[in-house]
Amino acid sequence: MAKMSLMGIQHINQTFDDWRDETINECLNSLLKLMVVSEYDFIREEALSTYKDMLEKYQNRLANQAIEDILRG
Repeated sequence: MAKMSLMGIQHINQTFDDWRDETINECLNSLLKLMVVSEYDFIREEALSTYKDMLEKYQNRLANQAIEDILRG
């Protein structure tokens, strides 16, 4: 179970850039659930780290889109 959880976290992180906003929100929610229900500390820590990284990437992506929209007029 722990190995599958780690593989899932890695997959979420690797494919992040290809996802739509709705899917990203679902993945962030899945990571939050892993942080709550996992019985292993290292899984919770990895999920938290991935969550923080994804949230930062998502915020940067939204900021870049906003800048592009402003520049386009």
